Amino acid sequence: MKKRLERQFIVFTIIIIALVAVYTLYFMHSDGVVTKSVPFGDNGLWMKRGISAHIAPRGGETDTWHKTMEIDGEELKYKGSVYEAHITSNGMGTIDEWNLRVNINSHIFINNAWCGELEIFQKSTGLTQTLDLRNVTVDDVTLKRCTYDSEMLIELEPGDYFIYHPSQSSGETPLTEGQQINIGFIIYSDNPDTLFNFDDCVIEYSVIPEMESMPEYYVIIVLIGLCVLMCAYFMITLLQGMRTNSLYEREKQMVHETMSTFVGFVDAKDPYTAGHSERVAIYTRILAEKLGYHEDDALQAYYCGLLHDAGKISVSELVLNKPGKLDKEEFEAIKNHTVKGYDILKNLGTVKMAATAARSHHERYDGTGYPDGLKGEEIPEIARIICVVDAFDAMNSNRIYRTALQREEIVSQLEIHKGTQFDPKIADAFLQLLSDGIIDRVN
Repeated sequence: MKKRLERQFIVFTIIIIALVAVYTLYFMHSDGVVTKSVPFGDNGLWMKRGISAHIAPRGGETDTWHKTMEIDGEELKYKGSVYEAHITSNGMGTIDEWNLRVNINSHIFINNAWCGELEIFQKSTGLTQTLDLRNVTVDDVTLKRCTYDSEMLIELEPGDYFIYHPSQSSGETPLTEGQQINIGFIIYSDNPDTLFNFDDCVIEYSVIPEMESMPEYYVIIVLIGLCVLMCAYFMITLLQGMRTNSLYEREKQMVHETMSTFVGFVDAKDPYTAGHSERVAIYTRILAEKLGYHEDDALQAYYCGLLHDAGKISVSELVLNKPGKLDKEEFEAIKNHTVKGYDILKNLGTVKMAATAARSHHERYDGTGYPDGLKGEEIPEIARIICVVDAFDAMNSNRIYRTALQREEIVSQLEIHKGTQFDPKIADAFLQLLSDGIIDRVN
């Protein structure tokens, strides 16, 4: 019972650890850098759990204009527009860091941006430069650029990109939950009838999540709470089980000591069989385990073996120790120890099969045994087991009327009497124990 409870406790502890680990990994993932590279979609709108962005022309009367510029000796018409982006932290926690990358998909000029800095990459020149376009002169710029009407224009072509890095001093980072900030760009497009397309953008951000804002938070808390309660239950059960097991072990020890004391009285009547009951008990347990008995059942078998000769306490020492051949009356007295043993043990509730084992261990498989002449599987299995080990120990021990037999002779007798005196299956199992040397190691 103790081992079973310990296994259950270990299993539920592992479950709790696994849940906490899953939650921790989830939390760490939410707290790490999460990169999104999906298109903004229609009208430059992009939303994801934790952050959203919307980029569009500002829409005022003075926020869009046309300008004809002479570039490389050619007059070209450009449409200038102010584009405004709204960045919002929406429901996952504080946006600790973020930036916005805009991939260029048409020929444009960028003139200004606020309030952060732009990291600009030009594929044609292979140059990258980070600039605050509100506070920069032409001489500061190493990128491909031009000036027109005192305005500096940085040229960008398909394959180029710029990254907006927010300004901490302007309150653009970090973003608390629900906070929205506005940033802007001035862009000139070489198509006077079309606005610049912001569909190909990437927001990169890291979050300091507020756990309570996560839908999974309360589910995981409930699961962990349930597991903690179950863990507490199994801990209490384990402690109770350990206490019960301790009491059980003490009671088992008392039962064993009481039985051993009683058997000591029986064995004391015949010095030539001293230790016989204990050896039979040990062999019985080993053979029962060999036959597939579980631990508790094998222990019961051990006690049946220990008490199998309990009825001999009623037999005279003169009969038990007689060196010569017994007469009919003496032999009947010996045979009667099986019935006497049954009468002594029949009310022993702690070892339920002990009385049956004492009565039937001299029954023979062919039906010629005593006291009831049972045959085959009419004989209780525990009695058939003890029949084999009792005969083995008798042959393997010195008796008043003969010395112990050699091992080869014992094996031969067990083989010869399979199916007559002994259950063949049980005899074969015991012979295998002898062959494997297990019984020798016990001795």
